[in-house]
Amino acid sequence: MKHRWIFLLKFLFVSFLWITHHVYIYHISLENIINYSSNDKLVETFVWTISNICRGKQSIQMNHIIPVFPTLIHLIHTSQSDQIIINACWAFTYLTEDNDTVCQELVQQQKQMQQLQHNKQNIFLTSKFVSFLTHANTDIVYVALRLLGNLILGGFINNVIDAGVINHIHLLLKNNDIKIRNETYYFLTLIAGSGKEYIDTLLMSSSSMSGLNIIICETMQNASLSERSEAMWIIFTIAKNGTDLQLQSLVDLGAIPALCYNLNVPDIKFILLVLDSIENCLLVGDRLGLDYKVLVEECGGRDQIETLLSAENDSVYRKSIAIYEEFFEKEEEEEEYAYDWDQGWG
Repeated sequence: MKHRWIFLLKFLFVSFLWITHHVYIYHISLENIINYSSNDKLVETFVWTISNICRGKQSIQMNHIIPVFPTLIHLIHTSQSDQIIINACWAFTYLTEDNDTVCQELVQQQKQMQQLQHNKQNIFLTSKFVSFLTHANTDIVYVALRLLGNLILGGFINNVIDAGVINHIHLLLKNNDIKIRNETYYFLTLIAGSGKEYIDTLLMSSSSMSGLNIIICETMQNASLSERSEAMWIIFTIAKNGTDLQLQSLVDLGAIPALCYNLNVPDIKFILLVLDSIENCLLVGDRLGLDYKVLVEECGGRDQIETLLSAENDSVYRKSIAIYEEFFEKEEEEEEYAYDWDQGWG
């Protein structure tokens, strides 16, 4: 019966605010509810309501929601309730999706609260989100990772990197929750896609290097196809956007055997990502005078590429024939016409 009343309260609260177009968000002070209510459930219900309104952000007027930012930030720092933290983080996550302005507002609020030392705390919100990545509650870990990814997309990658997020990559990739692992793959892809200097950041950190090693040596060879498809984007992004030395580091970690292992998967888009990455590695090998063709041959990649020459998909065929002709056909011709001192010219 108690749970029914809580559900009814939430339903009525959301309906009321929705019908009134959220004007009352500005007038109802969440801070007053926190200060004068000893009932955590009431605070939890209010934050849950705010989160759901933010989820329908298309109809939100931002000047109605921004006044509650400082109090939500305060709750994220001080609340002992996992549910309050989760809903407060989701509110910011919904609002920062594809919205650089809200990201800017969130970072600005953070700076203002630091200057005011709200409740005599040195509040650094991004660092708090990063600290949640080691939380025992995986729902908190997941929403914090989503929010940090939104901040990267909003142009605040330096804030996220400076908060120490790279130090947590290894543990995130070892998490038992596949949802968190998949979000981590996406998060790493965002970092790698932000520029060569950020690829360097990934390759210079022992935690992220260990994470990349997990992806290359474990995930890409042992995980389900759906998980490998998520992880593949990191390798592809580094292979596409990285410098020659960065790709060399990727190959040194074992990228070529991992890529060749995945040349026979029943997924066209996935195979094209693999082929593109192999091609970029081979091009770098030629430029650096490193015979990566041998690595491809040793792990059966050349045979797999030959098999793909008969692929029904035109894109796979074109990419396979381009790689084969560029890197292996000439070598095959040289072997065919090489002089054999016992047999004469072959």
